[in-house]
Amino acid sequence: EATCWSASEAALLRAADELHDRAEISEPTWAELSRHFDEAQRIEIVVLAGLYRAISYVVRATGVELEPGAPRFPVRAA
Repeated sequence: EATCWSASEAALLRAADELHDRAEISEPTWAELSRHFDEAQRIEIVVLAGLYRAISYVVRATGVELEPGAPRFPVRAA
């Protein structure tokens, strides 16, 4: 909900969060995506999110080492 994102970026982030949390996109988020992206693009968003998840499974399960010097996400506080 940060104001730094454009409406289309916010819709993409919301869709990514929903796919991550529940493996589905809510009707309100689909409606918002529809305002910014055509049908083919909306399907591509879902496929791309799934591809990234699949790659993360492969990387984590096989123990692929991170590249030296590559940027890292900050560690979350517990």
